[in-house]
This record gives sequence, C-alpha cells and structure tokens, in this order.
Amino acid sequence: MTKTAFNAKIKKGLRHTNNWAAARRNNIALTILLVGLVGSLLLRQLAYLPNGALSNVEHLIALAPVGFHGILSDPFYLIPKVLHSLGFYFFGQGGALVTRLPSVILGAIAIGSFMFILRAWHGTKVALLGTVLFATSAWTLHISRYGSYDSSYLVALPLLWASQIALRRWRQIGITYVVIFIWGSLLYIPGMAWFIALSIWSLRDELSSAWRLSATWWKKILLGLTSLLWLPLLLYHFLDSPKTVLTWLGLPQQFDTLSQMARRLSEVPLNLFLYGPNAPASWLARLPILDIFSAVMVILGIVFYIKHWRSSRARQLLLYAVLASLLISVNSRVSLSLLIPLVYIVAASGIARILRDWLQHFPNNPIVRTVGITVITIAVAVSCVYNVRHYFVAWPHNAATNSAFTHHPY
Repeated sequence: MTKTAFNAKIKKGLRHTNNWAAARRNNIALTILLVGLVGSLLLRQLAYLPNGALSNVEHLIALAPVGFHGILSDPFYLIPKVLHSLGFYFFGQGGALVTRLPSVILGAIAIGSFMFILRAWHGTKVALLGTVLFATSAWTLHISRYGSYDSSYLVALPLLWASQIALRRWRQIGITYVVIFIWGSLLYIPGMAWFIALSIWSLRDELSSAWRLSATWWKKILLGLTSLLWLPLLLYHFLDSPKTVLTWLGLPQQFDTLSQMARRLSEVPLNLFLYGPNAPASWLARLPILDIFSAVMVILGIVFYIKHWRSSRARQLLLYAVLASLLISVNSRVSLSLLIPLVYIVAASGIARILRDWLQHFPNNPIVRTVGITVITIAVAVSCVYNVRHYFVAWPHNAATNSAFTHHPY
C-alpha cells in the first residue's frame, strides 16, 4: 500500500468515526454522565461508611487466605477472591477499601451488563432510565459497596444474559472466546451451574457455529482449551472435598423441612414489596426492597410479559426467576441478589410499556410526547433520590447498622 493510499484510508476512517460520534453525541454524553454518576455513588466514602469499621462478614473475608493457596483451598467465588488477592498484593490486608473494592468492581460490571441488556431490548431511552433506576437502587448500593460475596450473585445473571445477547448478535470467534471466559468465571459461583447449563442448551446452535468458524486446527485447540481451562481447579476441589459438589450446585448439605423452605420461598415476594430482610449490615431496618415507583413498574412489567408469554424473552425471564427463587428457598447461602437484577429488568419493561403506549397515543404531538417522557424521567429521579438517601443518609445513622460494624481495620 502506497503512502497516499494509506493516508486516504486513515482520513476515511477518521471521517467515519466523526460521523458516528456526531450522530450519537447525545447518547455518548448521557452515557458519560451515567458512568460518572455510578462511579461517584460506588466509591463515595467507601472505606468510611457507615462508621469506618467492618461487619463480621467483612472481617472474616478481610482475614481469609489470599493468593494461589487461598483460592486452591476454596475456589468458590473465584473472581472476588482474585480481586481481593490483587488488592492485598498492592495495598495490604485488613483495610475496608481493599475488602470492599471487589464488590464495587462487580457492581459496576453488573450495572454495565444491565444497560447492555436493556439497550438491546428496549432502546437507548429505556436503557438509560432503567439503568439509573437499577444503579441507584438501595439494594444495588448496599451489595456493591459491601465487602461480601453477595456481589457475585448481583453480577451473575446480568453478565450471563449480556453474554448470550452478544453471542447471538455477533457470531465471531473472538466473541465466543470472551463468552466462554465469562461463563467459566461464573461457574465458580454456587448455584450458577444450572443457569450456565441452560445457556449452553439455548445457544447450542451458536456454539456449534463458533466451532465451525474455527477453520484452523489451532483455533479449535484454543476454543477447547478456553472451555476446559476452568475445570481442573473445580475437579481438584471436588476430589479433595466431595461434599462441596452440593455447595457448588447451590444446594445445602442437609435440606430443611418443606415448611421451612416454603417459608423462605414466600419471603422472596414479601421482601420485595412489604418488608425487607432482617440484615442490618446490608439493609435498613425492615423496609421493602422496592420503593413505590419501582414496585408499580414491576407490576406493569409482569402484566406486559403475561400478555406476551409466548415470547422467548418472557419464558427465559420466568425460568430464571423460578430457578433463582428455588435456590434461595432451599439454601439460605444463595443470596437474594441473584434475583434482584431480574426484578429491575421487569421494572424497566414496565417503563418501556408506559412510554410505548404514550408515544403511540400521541404520535404527532411533540409537546405531549415530551411531557410524557419528562414525567417518567422525573419519577425515576424521585425514586433515585429516595434510594440514595436511604443508603447514604438513613442507613449509616441507624443504631442497628452501627452495632453490626464493630471490627476496626488495622
């Protein structure tokens, strides 16, 4: 290629980039604003709220073995343990920042994956509104800033579903490598093996296509190694401790009575709409998880999916919600955070339904269309303010909260 032709190609690429950026200037600006908002919320006073101390759970995680030997002895929740090990290597052990930063990273990934899903399903407007609602929800703030392994469950289903969408949209071998890497990391979260098995079955055609796209032998070997890379550590742990297979499947070593499991199952909707869990270290009093606006949007979203129950999206949402609820009911160690992103996906679908109906009723009146969008935006903003005050104002000043954080880092 001559120098002139090379320069012409560079100029053409720059023009294409400029045109792409100009056409999406507003979306880019809003996305940057959203990233700044999420970053400030997840990092603000991270090491000092609620009182500069750690809870019992955080204290145990802060003192847990790190590095290769720590992971080898118990590889479950692999990604937060790797992040914690890196934090220990760079900053030292025992600090609140090092203990909580893995949850912040996983929370940010959950929010990004959530936005990717909504953008693929409902477009940019609903994606921004729904993501802001999810990112500023009190539950997301609590779990994303709390130094426990609950953040693994918060990120699990959004990341899994986003990877499915990516694999269906871009049938490229590079995307397949990334998706398999994501699934392998999620495999170390107890209970996620069921969801990954469902994903492999639903995407069997796409995975077969990826194998066929691996035309050369080295690409097939690389794809096979990427798939098998995650298994030796799990197999070693199962051979060393056979009982941990049940833990990996999200099942208890000993099942409770049917009445106890039924009670835990019934508490799932009650926690969402009527009263929250009794966990002062990660929740405020017994307030319901959903505020009024979010609860109404969830109900509208449920109605929407009931009307479209034949769609693959509705059926997959129902299947995931039922499976997550069952795992929560049979094993108290499986966090409610596994279900929360699905709930907010349904809430975002409720927002999408309202906007769609409003815009269809007033297709040619820009003023009324703008009023409808503005009203929904204000409602989302009010919900955000309520939830942010819940976490940053009410929760740190609650007596039960402060009594749950007693271990001062050294």
